[in-house]
Amino acid sequence: MAINHKRKKAAIGVFFSSAAILLIIGICMIVSASAVIGMENYNNPFYLIKKHALYLGIGFILSLIILKQTMRRVKKSIPVFYVFCLILCCLPFVPGIGLKVGGAHRWIEIFGHSFQPVECLKLALCLLWANFLSHKGEAIKTVKEGLLPMGLLSMPALILLALQPDFGNTMLIVCVWLLLMLVSRSNVFHVFLLGLFLLSGAVISVLSNPYQMARIEAFLDPWADPLGKSYHIIQSLTAIGSGGVFGLGLGASKLKFSYLPLFHSDFIFSVLAEEGGLLLASFCILCFLAFVLSGLVIAYEQESDFPRFLVLSLVLFLGMQAYFNMGVTLGLFPITGIPLTFISYGGSSLVFSCVALSLVALSLKKEPVDKEADL
Repeated sequence: MAINHKRKKAAIGVFFSSAAILLIIGICMIVSASAVIGMENYNNPFYLIKKHALYLGIGFILSLIILKQTMRRVKKSIPVFYVFCLILCCLPFVPGIGLKVGGAHRWIEIFGHSFQPVECLKLALCLLWANFLSHKGEAIKTVKEGLLPMGLLSMPALILLALQPDFGNTMLIVCVWLLLMLVSRSNVFHVFLLGLFLLSGAVISVLSNPYQMARIEAFLDPWADPLGKSYHIIQSLTAIGSGGVFGLGLGASKLKFSYLPLFHSDFIFSVLAEEGGLLLASFCILCFLAFVLSGLVIAYEQESDFPRFLVLSLVLFLGMQAYFNMGVTLGLFPITGIPLTFISYGGSSLVFSCVALSLVALSLKKEPVDKEADL
């Protein structure tokens, strides 16, 4: 494949510039929203922004460490890293380590800081899928060499998330997985059958979990129970509508004062639209669009399959997570509990996003010619 270096260079600039802009918007929104919850829960208006800065620093340090590696070393570590992440996803069920929040076992606590293992698992899946697809070639079109082994590799992760349960991230992983298979020229009929199988699993999960069913009902009819299961989405739409075209101004949100739940994390886009109006919300959406499109160009212009599929999976995860989140706040999707990429307060998600950016940067580095150079 001929590489268009001029197009690739332009895409790299847009990709990292849009990510930086979104991170800055995130910091501004955390500063605006954190004072309320900081005073209410910790008697410190700067508590959340300090933790946000800490997680951003951790992500930066991990990114520097990754940039010192080579793709060859990264590939060698994939099996161990994937097993390690699966073990991490088992820890939320261990008493004394795992945290049960809202009836779900999704968090573990380390030195007083909560951590969501699924963010680490998403990174492992990106590496695992990229490595698998880069070795299959035309064999990916067959059930025996393509669909079946990839399914067996991915199923442990999906089963653990279903047990937690984490419906939002499970659906996000499934969507990225199916898109990757289509892009890798898998048999379309096989992908369709896999999608039907996974969809049936999702239906069973919703029917067997009352709180998931409540979210679906709230999505289908938000006004049926405005003070109960529909409260979140109604408050979100109220906040977005209150912003108008130009917004109320940074820090001027009224809905964050005990009206809009999770306004610093899952529903931070609602506060962003309330304070920045249609202009800031549209700018944010366009930044994500530029981020995803430029990321796809970077993936397309890679010289080999492993970095191509790795960049593609990372960009799909970060981009789809963002649009799922914004879709939830606008009432386009059921509430999923997925944070807004680069912007929401959330340690594990922010760290994962920074590490993902560093892996994209690593894919752009020229590998050493001498194989012994990186031993």
